[in-house]
Amino acid sequence: MFDFTKKKVAVAVNLALVLSGSLVLNSNALAQEQDQDKKEQQEGTERIEVKGFRGSIQKSLNIKRFSNVIVDAVSAEDIGKFPDQTVADALQRVAGVQVQKSEGESDRVSIRGTAPHLNLTLLNGQNVASATASSSIVTASRGFNYSLLPTELIDTLEVHKSAQAKVVEGSLGGTVIVKTRNPFDSEANTMAFSLKDVYQETTGKHSPTLSGFYSWKDDDSKFGFNIGAVLKETTTQRDGLSAGGFNHIASNDSLTYYTPRNVNASRFNAEKDLNTVSGTLQYAPASNMLLTFHNLYSKADKENTSFANGVWVGENSFADLTGSLQGDIMTSGNLASNPNDLNSDPRWHHYGNYLESRYTTTREAGAYKTRVHDLKLEWDADAFSLTAQAGVTKADGQISIRALDFEAPTEATFDVSNEQIDFTLSQATSPQDYVGVYIADKNYVNDEKETYYQTDIHMPLDAGIFTSVDFGARYSDHDKSSRVQLNEHYPWFSYNEEYSGSAYLESLYPGFGVQAIDLSGWAGAPVSDFMGGGSQPYLYDFDFGKLDNAFTEVGLLRSYWHPSYSLTLNEKVTSAYVQANFEADKWRGNLGVRVAQTKQKSIGFDILKPDGFFPGDKLADAQSPVTTDRDYTDVLPSLNVSYSVNDDVIVRFAAASVMSRPDYDLLAHRKIYSRTGGIQGNPELDPTKADQYDISVEYYFTDASIISLAYFVKNIKSYVTEDMVLANVLLPNDDSTNVLDEEGVGYHIEQMELRTPINGEGGTNKGFEINVQHDFGNGFGAQANYTYQDAELDEEGAVLPNNSEDTFNLSGYYEKDGILARVSYSYRSEYFAGLSRDIDRYTDDYGQWDANFSYNLNENISLSLQILNLTDENQQSFVQSETGQRALLSDYNYGRRIFSGISAKF
Repeated sequence: MFDFTKKKVAVAVNLALVLSGSLVLNSNALAQEQDQDKKEQQEGTERIEVKGFRGSIQKSLNIKRFSNVIVDAVSAEDIGKFPDQTVADALQRVAGVQVQKSEGESDRVSIRGTAPHLNLTLLNGQNVASATASSSIVTASRGFNYSLLPTELIDTLEVHKSAQAKVVEGSLGGTVIVKTRNPFDSEANTMAFSLKDVYQETTGKHSPTLSGFYSWKDDDSKFGFNIGAVLKETTTQRDGLSAGGFNHIASNDSLTYYTPRNVNASRFNAEKDLNTVSGTLQYAPASNMLLTFHNLYSKADKENTSFANGVWVGENSFADLTGSLQGDIMTSGNLASNPNDLNSDPRWHHYGNYLESRYTTTREAGAYKTRVHDLKLEWDADAFSLTAQAGVTKADGQISIRALDFEAPTEATFDVSNEQIDFTLSQATSPQDYVGVYIADKNYVNDEKETYYQTDIHMPLDAGIFTSVDFGARYSDHDKSSRVQLNEHYPWFSYNEEYSGSAYLESLYPGFGVQAIDLSGWAGAPVSDFMGGGSQPYLYDFDFGKLDNAFTEVGLLRSYWHPSYSLTLNEKVTSAYVQANFEADKWRGNLGVRVAQTKQKSIGFDILKPDGFFPGDKLADAQSPVTTDRDYTDVLPSLNVSYSVNDDVIVRFAAASVMSRPDYDLLAHRKIYSRTGGIQGNPELDPTKADQYDISVEYYFTDASIISLAYFVKNIKSYVTEDMVLANVLLPNDDSTNVLDEEGVGYHIEQMELRTPINGEGGTNKGFEINVQHDFGNGFGAQANYTYQDAELDEEGAVLPNNSEDTFNLSGYYEKDGILARVSYSYRSEYFAGLSRDIDRYTDDYGQWDANFSYNLNENISLSLQILNLTDENQQSFVQSETGQRALLSDYNYGRRIFSGISAKF
């Protein structure tokens, strides 16, 4: 685990200062070249276009330099030559941007310490619907899924850190604008192709990526089109140790402590096929009119399998465990087996006083797809210019999950102290000792759709310092839903779907007579090369080809509804803005206001009883459909000012009121109960709002070099947090049967605490960014940035989620005579990631080295090699109690990933 202490932060800052000092000294040597640049610009001398990686840096800096807002950019030097493998990987090189990794790839982005769902990503200026195919499908998020946008189709990424009135509202941290190429931007008959091989070290498998792009336009640039496609296969293997589900436990001294519910070793495998096609048509019916029709289709098919084995601690009281405490966390435990346990009712296995081994298997198979259809009209009249845009974006995803769990009584120990996770089982334990006790077959679907209309007008002005005014309006109708797979037997319930099966195999209901399943016929030898090392003796390999046999053998034990997993949400947003642009002498910028009205409808159920019983029998009395309608209006002023001290130094100031709507999942009419507690949504949540201020200084000492310093403050007015509320729930008596009879005999109403999202108090997030990059003029160049963020919430003990205090990026490159070599390092310090049941969960600090190499065989063909996670770093998380005591929660290894390929352009 990389320990990034304050001293190391100071070293990093000093390194940046030393580097900047050397750049200033080196700039003297380049002064003559810079003066020549200015002279040739003034004289209109034709310059040779800079290409390669240096060309992409220069293009990105020009976007930043000439923008009226505080923005950073990442650009592709040419078609298909984006500097990183994924969009999120490229964004993490930008100061103030942090990424989250899933299945070994970066796929979610945080900007200046805000959670992914509080940021906005736009494709060519508009929203993109996204869906998922994972077990977390019921936690629908506004966070953009970057995995559906291959970099081969991207021209430019812009990260807008300050707000302006004419950009769509909805972002608290920043707005990412992804731009694709248009036919009129390229020469006619431009073609580009690439073929890559991806080697995943942990799986030992090779998978291909094939991309192609073609662009054409007529001689008069009246009509043109382009089309690009990417076919990508990905394999991932993750080995890990984890200590999940920390519980409160009460000791004999009436104090509260924590202990893990399970400590295990696991192996996760994922296979994904991504197919994306993008096409654009452009038609200019007149010299002052342009029509652009952009389309995108992206589909991913994936299958995930995982199996784990280890110690199941369960819901023991403190008196049933022996071990040791570190603060208020039991970091090690010991308990003898209970050989009679498997003869008891398996439904209560997890609540007895014993320690045992639990082997779990899961297979997830699913797909998600996204479509975008956007039509844009641009018309330049004599007195104004008009842009009209209309489009629709759709996404849907589905996942089928089959799970089978086995248990065996055993003597066992666990240890999560000293930044390690370890456990032992009885040496006599073998696959023959494990008996299947739980089986589940779940099918979820989710979808999203937005239809939008937008009109923008730009009018030149001759009114003193005001040079032009922009104004416009936008309307969107957005639907988001997730639910259990549609039940054909109850079609009148549009959002009350069937949960296709979940049951313990033994003694669930009297008279079922179900036989248990023996693990020994399906489990192989212990897995080898575990976490890049030797074998894991307690983790038996599993034959997923036999998993379906269990469902054939057991059949459907029960089928019940899960309306508590449903989400149906509609948002209609009407917004309008006016923005005045000004320029005078060395000053330029804009001043404006945007007003947005949100009409929201959330549909769900107020559920009196827990899920898990047969449908019918008082169902109508226990589950009542509920709809909540509400609307709110936000007034969002913004100001951006830039002052050019001279030709190379720019000082910027920005101020704005910003807002971000609550995550979809938080707005659901949803109540989920369990024996240990439950959760519910809150459709009355208000958006998160903030007043933000930015000031920055930028020094461009060559056309590909910059030193900049930025300071920002976000005064958060109200942040979404959680609270415990009481709700009524129908529970069985101890002597009741498991079927609700006509009179409801054997059941009683109790009040249960449910974890509920609420609008809590606000706080402040402030920090600074240092950015240095320079081309030394001899083929060598360097890029470095450091971001510091300090968040303080008003509520005592509250922590801002996803906020890393320190972020650091460093890249060095050499590019000359067709050779490019680049080595990059990115680091992100720990951040709060939510709750692990009753205790705070943190993602630990993480640093990763990556390397890129390419060689141009000639003007048309090049070879490339990229290695991600060069030093094979592990990803870790930990839990922290109220007293500040920590214990390791997970330790995962994804291995290295190597990309090699050939590309051609004609």
